[in-house]
Amino acid sequence: MKMFRRFLFLIGISISFFSANTASAQYESITNEGTDFWLAFTECYDLTTATYTMNISSRYATSGNVSIPGTGFSQNFTVLPNIVSKVSLPPFDATIVGSEYVAVRGVHVTSVNPVVVYASTAHQYRSEASLVLPTPSLGTEYRAMCYATENTNGLMQSEFIVVAAGDTVTVEITTTSNTEMGQPAFTPWTITLNPGEVYQVQAQADGDDLTGSIIRSVVPTED
Repeated sequence: MKMFRRFLFLIGISISFFSANTASAQYESITNEGTDFWLAFTECYDLTTATYTMNISSRYATSGNVSIPGTGFSQNFTVLPNIVSKVSLPPFDATIVGSEYVAVRGVHVTSVNPVVVYASTAHQYRSEASLVLPTPSLGTEYRAMCYATENTNGLMQSEFIVVAAGDTVTVEITTTSNTEMGQPAFTPWTITLNPGEVYQVQAQADGDDLTGSIIRSVVPTED
């Protein structure tokens, strides 16, 4: 039986994401509380000098684990009701650099009872944070909202990142600007990701903006 696979889509670490699905029943089931989460950090200016932190809270006393399966990192945590627990990630494990290649850098958070997860990164005068949706709340089609590329002390590229959340997924990407590795704007291409793999896309030149790019799960054609 054909199935559309769900995946997580992050546009920078400070920008919200939204699903283009229209079924009202799905919207009613979306919640930020859960027991299984996947995420990744887009490339930031500070790279491995930045801190990468998982901020976890709950209405319940519970425990869980934060891992990056592709690097072997794993750390257990405990949470008391209404108190935030923090798990610091190794910067070399969390940092993703470059565009349009598959990296095994997906961060996986699991818990016994439902929790809420925020991801944050900071260094000196910069800080960013993002609410992470649990796996059951993820969608199959997204439209990007990004910052335009700026050339300030080096090229700060417009970017987004896709994470395979628990299933192998084939993703079709159609960008609104040319990409760093030469994919032309408005020309779709596909990439297949295994669980925990991530795929970052960055714009090519100063002023390019990936806002409006469409990222969706597709069903492979049967022979």
